[in-house]
Amino acid sequence: MARLIFLVRNPLAVFSSMLESLAGDWTALRRLDRMHDLVTAPRNIARAASTLGGRISVVRYEDLVHDAGRTLSRMLKDVAIEGTPDLTKYSALESVLGDTKSVTRHRSPVDDYVDQWKHNISSSESGALASSYLDELGEELVEQLGYSYRELADQLRTSSGGRKAETRWRMLLTSDDELRWWHRMKLSFVHSAHQRGIWKTILRATYIAILGHAPLSRDARDHIDQRPV
Repeated sequence: MARLIFLVRNPLAVFSSMLESLAGDWTALRRLDRMHDLVTAPRNIARAASTLGGRISVVRYEDLVHDAGRTLSRMLKDVAIEGTPDLTKYSALESVLGDTKSVTRHRSPVDDYVDQWKHNISSSESGALASSYLDELGEELVEQLGYSYRELADQLRTSSGGRKAETRWRMLLTSDDELRWWHRMKLSFVHSAHQRGIWKTILRATYIAILGHAPLSRDARDHIDQRPV
């Protein structure tokens, strides 16, 4: 019978990393694959962990980088694999999978990035949105993943969501055909401002108002996929 290993990370760190990769453009989180990573994946992992029992090993990223040797030994024992030397050393082989931006800087796991999320979402806007995301996951799910909901919530307390952040999060979760027209306009404007800058966005909006359509574009920068159903 197959044995599985699930590697999980503090959900706020995942949220922060994704938002950072989008240069702070929170509207781009609506893309289908990103909403799957943020919402669907944690729920599926928790569901699998509760139903598959001894067939799986759940490994926290934070434990892995703080004490790679001990964590890997426990993981291998959980999946009935004999210990293998030098697992804590990165291979010289290059991979096209995953985020490798920091792997090339180190030869083994480091804990330099564990708390980086706190800095990345330190602004009131990103912190409030992160708080709404944490509420979306809920205490039970966060605890199932191995993290303290209360501790994470307390660290975001100074930027507690509020109605504005909750509205933004609802917009991210709502499919295109269910969004109110003014919410679609807001998402489009904010997204365009991140991509083009505020003045080009205003000129673009004026162009649309006068001619009734947007100028032709060679890319899909304005396209935001709907959330998973």
